[in-house]
Amino acid sequence: MNDEQRTKLETNVAEWLKDHVYTELTNANGVELWRCQKPGSHNLAFDICVTRYGTAVFGDIGHLTFDIDASYGIHYLANTGLHNLHGKLAASCKEEWIDLDAILDTLRDCIYEVLDDEEVVYPEGLSVQSLIGWLEAKDEEELGPDLPFSQWVELLASVGGFDDRSGRDIVPAFDLLAESEELLRTSDLWESTISKPSDHVWRKLVYVQHAAGAIMAQKAAKEAAQAPEYCYAMGPKDDLWSDDGLAAFVSDRELPMGTVIQRAVVSRRSASSFLPDASEVIEHMGNAADDDNSEFADGFPNETKEQEVELERLLKPLKSWADRTFDVNFYTVAGDSTESYVVTTEDVAAGEAYRKTLEVGVVQ
Repeated sequence: MNDEQRTKLETNVAEWLKDHVYTELTNANGVELWRCQKPGSHNLAFDICVTRYGTAVFGDIGHLTFDIDASYGIHYLANTGLHNLHGKLAASCKEEWIDLDAILDTLRDCIYEVLDDEEVVYPEGLSVQSLIGWLEAKDEEELGPDLPFSQWVELLASVGGFDDRSGRDIVPAFDLLAESEELLRTSDLWESTISKPSDHVWRKLVYVQHAAGAIMAQKAAKEAAQAPEYCYAMGPKDDLWSDDGLAAFVSDRELPMGTVIQRAVVSRRSASSFLPDASEVIEHMGNAADDDNSEFADGFPNETKEQEVELERLLKPLKSWADRTFDVNFYTVAGDSTESYVVTTEDVAAGEAYRKTLEVGVVQ
């Protein structure tokens, strides 16, 4: 898989996972577990589990285990290059194929160094196939430099005999490089990188990194939502509070610098808070059964503590859906949070910028 194919794969994965929902099933005692799944479908569904000892991914995309503990976790999965991420895989999950392009690039660079040392002018930017043709032409020149052009051609051509869809030729390829050091006037070719992650392992890594990125974005949005949100009013006894933002408040009222207004923390419930919790669901079942069956329904439902905990876990995707689907536009002013606030020069400038934005919108 070349760079163009990998870029296309990342685009495709984003499309394939666009309807996935990322639900945090637990985050306690050093264990963080996320379910990555399109509602109602098991296609490409998988779980990511981060523990103090490592990270595991399992599901419809396959299974992977990483040497990434909870101190790095989801953030590392989302923000580390895929080659480095592959390096963190447990040995049992790694699969490498021979990288023919890397081998040919190494050989070409070595040949160029010899040509430079011999002050032989050569065209730059040649593909390997074009380089072979150029070397063959140089070999036929009667008055050309005395260099092993034909042997270089044979060396480059021999790389095509390796199987690039497996890792079985990695050792023979290293042997070839080692045997060619004298021919190429170099050493330490054993340090060359001549392997790459297999296509299907790379595909799994792309799935995991896309999901980890979505989870990190979800976490960031949650943190932003937990930051204090303020509403504003003109005076302590003013019942007309505005949560449109300070810039809008200053702009709408054309407030000058130094104006004293009131500020308070917005208390806004999440949409999911209006759903019943596990105990309320169980209570509702009992009341409904009692309404229809009277004393015959006594003792129903006879849930255990473990069953109630399981029900609470099952309600989490529903609550996530509610928070994603519904906006809560109403709020109350939090208890004793009201305080005086003095409008600053920056606030007036922000209000002016807000007003200009509105004017541009009207013109458009």
